[in-house]
Amino acid sequence: MKAISLQQPWATLVAIGAKRIETRSWATKFRGQLAIHASKSYPKQNQDLFWKTPFKLALTKPGKYNIYISPLELPLGLVVATCRLVNCFKIHVTRPEKRDGEIVMTAFLEAGNSLIEVSGNELVFGDYTPGRYAWILEDVNPLPEPVPARGKLGLWEWEPEGIGMPECNPKCVCLSCKTNPAECPYSDCPWCSGEGLEYETVNTPMLGVVKVDPCRHFQRNEASAYEREEKIK
Repeated sequence: MKAISLQQPWATLVAIGAKRIETRSWATKFRGQLAIHASKSYPKQNQDLFWKTPFKLALTKPGKYNIYISPLELPLGLVVATCRLVNCFKIHVTRPEKRDGEIVMTAFLEAGNSLIEVSGNELVFGDYTPGRYAWILEDVNPLPEPVPARGKLGLWEWEPEGIGMPECNPKCVCLSCKTNPAECPYSDCPWCSGEGLEYETVNTPMLGVVKVDPCRHFQRNEASAYEREEKIK
């Protein structure tokens, strides 16, 4: 699985669902499952953000996720979540916009012939300098027990080892059985449990005729994870 390292508090903000866009100085063509790794590097200025709005509100808000009461509690050197990277847009401009009688800072992402607006906490949680890139994250799943890993620059390969996870079925496209077996949504699916079923075929605009299993998952490597889901909607 591909992974990317984020410094805290941004890694945890992604893990708890408060941050759905990761901003980078570089673009990527990769689409698919992505592990979120909390870097060991944790500068003092990052720690100070914990006490500022809206960081403190997001990190200390009661809910189904951990509640952190100190910046020193945030995990370091660990994979904290998995998600899907579904798109990457260039940041066009960031400027004040009038919304409901108020002036709100808003970033605009280049999405083909249209622009996507980003404002509010999402804007505060990223660097939306024009010319940078916004990575769109979906289906974020925090790991019940964060996994130790050594981070690297850029995208890197992560394989969980020695944590008692079962072998992932080679035909499984979601990889949930590898990253979070207790909550794998396809554990009862005949295809993903390895019993095997006959292929069906689907004619897609970009990929032509591709093989797809009856539970509507494309065979691995037929298309990216994002394309697989988009083509069967």
